[in-house]
Amino acid sequence: MRFDVSVVIPVKDGMPDVVDAVRSAIGQSHPPREIVLVDDGSADGGADQVERAFGERAGPRGEIRLRVLRGRFGSAGAARNAGWRAATGEWIAFLDADDLWFEGKLATA
Repeated sequence: MRFDVSVVIPVKDGMPDVVDAVRSAIGQSHPPREIVLVDDGSADGGADQVERAFGERAGPRGEIRLRVLRGRFGSAGAARNAGWRAATGEWIAFLDADDLWFEGKLATA
């Protein structure tokens, strides 16, 4: 069952944690509609690594859209704002690039 939630993940130089954060969002028992990774001028190639690891469609059946927004937003708050503005889901869930979700987080929320 896909859940009409957009996951917004702001990141600045978050390797290697950001890959695990995205993986934890993909692995939800109620998968989100999309993941919006907002790269705030990272120099570590994290956004590129996420794209290589997961592609434009993620999840076991490619059911989750993964988008990367790149820019210089200036702060985590500004990057979050850019992410939710670009999101298409009915609900927004924020996940920090250095955090992980248990697989039932979205189902519980």
